[in-house]
Amino acid sequence: MVKRMKIALIVTTTAFAALAAYIGTIALGSMDATVGAAVGSRQKTVPLYTTRGTIYDHDLTPLTNADKQYYLLIDPHAFDRTNVSYVGETCGVAARTVIAKLDRGETFVLTSDSCPKSMDGVYVYEGIRRYGDIAAHLIGYVGGDGQGVAGLEKCYDKQLSYFGGGRSVTFVTNALRHPMAGLGLTVEGENGNYKDGLITTLDAGIQRAAERALAKYTDKGAVVVLDADSGAIRCIASLPTYDQTDVADAVKATDGRLVNRALAGQTVGSVFKIVVTAAAIEAGMEDFTHTCGGSIRVGGRDFTCQKEEAHGEMTLETAFCRSCNVYFIALGQMLGADRITETAVRLGFSERQEIADGLSAGKGNLPASSGFSAQKLANYSIGQGELLASPLQIARLAALCANGGYLVRPTLVKGFYVSGRMEGDRWLRYRERVIERETAEKLKTFCIKAVEEGTGKNARPSAGGAGGKTASAQTGVFDAEGKEKLNVYFAGFYPADRPEYAIAVFAEDGVSGGATCAPVFREICGAIGVKKH
Repeated sequence: MVKRMKIALIVTTTAFAALAAYIGTIALGSMDATVGAAVGSRQKTVPLYTTRGTIYDHDLTPLTNADKQYYLLIDPHAFDRTNVSYVGETCGVAARTVIAKLDRGETFVLTSDSCPKSMDGVYVYEGIRRYGDIAAHLIGYVGGDGQGVAGLEKCYDKQLSYFGGGRSVTFVTNALRHPMAGLGLTVEGENGNYKDGLITTLDAGIQRAAERALAKYTDKGAVVVLDADSGAIRCIASLPTYDQTDVADAVKATDGRLVNRALAGQTVGSVFKIVVTAAAIEAGMEDFTHTCGGSIRVGGRDFTCQKEEAHGEMTLETAFCRSCNVYFIALGQMLGADRITETAVRLGFSERQEIADGLSAGKGNLPASSGFSAQKLANYSIGQGELLASPLQIARLAALCANGGYLVRPTLVKGFYVSGRMEGDRWLRYRERVIERETAEKLKTFCIKAVEEGTGKNARPSAGGAGGKTASAQTGVFDAEGKEKLNVYFAGFYPADRPEYAIAVFAEDGVSGGATCAPVFREICGAIGVKKH
């Protein structure tokens, strides 16, 4: 009897325990579902960053997406405000900007190039920095919606967007929409196939060297470097440059820093004497001589030479080498405007040049040759007056002196990088002969002599030799002291014997082509020489 009672008690106790466990499971499951529903309804997602396809140079050196960047997700309600100054300095923003963001009470993201220290309320994620520190004008930038606004970012927005991706952080918030401690933050999204992208013809080393050299000698200017045979663009630099992550600041600036000066029409000056020289050679006037007395009178006006104390008797070669204005004015009067203009058109002046889909250099201005007065022709013969051309066009002019008389078609895009290989080679290796080889060889010889013995001595590199032409162009703009500001040039090729590169250096408000631009050319040649060896 006692044994049967014990068994009954055990059975009853077990049954009650099982029932209690079942009821508890139902209750807890219901509670978990309720909490889960509540949590799900209070999730918040904050974008960290978006990626786009990479832009490469011709050797697949990345020009974008090349460096790490750290993304700081900041919770204003857990942040220790004694760290405001530190965060501002680390992220490159003013302390007042950080405070303003904190005061809004919303979680926000700042970026830093270095990994910050550990701080309460700050969550750090490693990602990709879109822009580097070179070729800003060519690469361009994206707007707040992530779409390309300028440069290659705009021209190839569809492709670069396709190759992109992005990452975001999702976290649980309380009733006040603040992150709930202990429930964690989840990183979502992928970087995408951002390593795929656009291959340009640029050379990152030459681009960097050119930007560095240009900044040493001028605040406003441009450099263009072309492959002298193919026209592939190895460098296009423009100063002043701008921060692609702070375009608003560039828009407010008054120095035109968003303008790509390499693609814009500029006054030309004596580099145009290359055109006049080619016209004279082809007209059989290579033996023309003239004595420079320091000035020449044309149409009742005296035109002074750049060497006012006079050059003496000049031939075509010596006048080119020493940039004698008097000689070229006299030569121009004999050639006539029509012949000079016909040669200029053949040599690519007044021609808009598309270097990528939707990206072109301005065609400048080539004055109509009809109705030229003797004075207007005098100015025209030395590259002054209404004549305008871009530094890109001047680089093409230098290239035909180096490559035997072919006018190259500059191109910036080589193809696309997809899944580890190049697709769709778009490199237009097109060029056409515009002057006879004999004419080009004489121009090449004159250019080399100008560097060795003439106005271009400051352009002579330490090795390899070079050829080129200086220029100082009037602008019609005067400073506070009444002195006219000059646009100055050096355009040439390197090395001298078998030229591979055509280089045009332009500067606003320079001293002269020989003093301001020739040293930039020399340093670029030096950098190319180091790269080659």
